[in-house]
Amino acid sequence: MAKPRSSIIFLIFTVLLSYGLYSLGRDIRDTVQKLRKRVPELVASHGYPIQEHFLTTSDDYVLCIHRIPHGKLDGTINPVPILLGHGSSMGSSGFLVGDPEDYLGYVLADHGYDVWLINNRGNSYSKNSTLHDTSSKPFWDFGFEEMALLDYPQVIDYIINITGEKSIFFLGTSQGASQFLGLLSDLPDYNSKIRGGVLLAPAIYVNSSTAIPFKYSRGGDLYQFISETIFESYEAWLAKDFLMWAAHRLCSPNGHLHTYCPLLGTILYGEAYLDYDILHHYADHIFHGSSYRSYSHFAQWHRSGLFHKYDFGSEDINGGKVWSPRASYIRFE
Repeated sequence: MAKPRSSIIFLIFTVLLSYGLYSLGRDIRDTVQKLRKRVPELVASHGYPIQEHFLTTSDDYVLCIHRIPHGKLDGTINPVPILLGHGSSMGSSGFLVGDPEDYLGYVLADHGYDVWLINNRGNSYSKNSTLHDTSSKPFWDFGFEEMALLDYPQVIDYIINITGEKSIFFLGTSQGASQFLGLLSDLPDYNSKIRGGVLLAPAIYVNSSTAIPFKYSRGGDLYQFISETIFESYEAWLAKDFLMWAAHRLCSPNGHLHTYCPLLGTILYGEAYLDYDILHHYADHIFHGSSYRSYSHFAQWHRSGLFHKYDFGSEDINGGKVWSPRASYIRFE
């Protein structure tokens, strides 16, 4: 029989632990709700027009596309349509989270562009389907190729149909840029629908990346097994709300842990080419979610040093399925 003193201590410990976990959970919930300010609210707060469009793909995923049809002053006649493609785990908000004079979504709108911002299937804005429940395994059974070869062409056709233009511009970062190249390589007819493309840090040959997810990519298989088997979660980034909360706390400019924020950037993206002065803006928007296969595809690129379609199990990658990006260089005098 336990001594009364020990029982009292255990009871007090249990109460304090429960209260601590409850308080932490409430803080996580409140913080994430605040951080996930919807794009329409975010854009409107800066005085820009904003629209939400929803497109159902041929395989029944519902994509959310945000549109800023013009700048603050509606003085542009027939603004030029441009599609912005975001990077891995992010969303359209990645082009909009900071001051309007610094972020492309606003800058392009103010310079005469009709700005369209796609959200990849499975992220916070495009987490919907007319066929599958979003918590089910079939919903998350997609990868890079579906986003490049199904979502991108249908969004491009949608924009052309809405605007009446024959072609559009494209600007993509990281995964958004590589999806664009995959599209034009596999569906070359879409080259005629693109006036020009700007690719920022395209994730093509990633074998030299120092980012932790690439260097230790084989560990992702164990992470996926634990997530699916124990927690029955098929979405990548298990405990996404907690990760978003932790990133916000770590990178808040006024927080005590701000000096450690660069560590987060180094872990996720590698050491080079990071602007740590604005990283705290992105820290609130880097866990929008995606599928395990999309991350596994990046890991295959890192191991092979090639830009290729997903390998479902063959020992050697079929060279005939390697995408070969092409680039044009313009010299400015």
